[in-house]
Amino acid sequence: MGFGLLPQAGLAIALTQVFARSFPGLAGEVSALALGVVAINELVAPVFFRRALLRAGEAKGSSMVEERVEGASASM
Repeated sequence: MGFGLLPQAGLAIALTQVFARSFPGLAGEVSALALGVVAINELVAPVFFRRALLRAGEAKGSSMVEERVEGASASM
């Protein structure tokens, strides 16, 4: 699942580079922010995507994971 996010990360990094060339005064801050957001997205998004697939019944996981997801949705 994580490999599906790589094109998005590449595009975000490319847009950051374009922005840095257009506004050199803000290049450092914007680059740091964008790369930080991409890194967090790469770490967190696959976990939430899997949870969404399990909740929708589109994926099968271990019984422990399914019980946790069913228990969490029952408590909402």
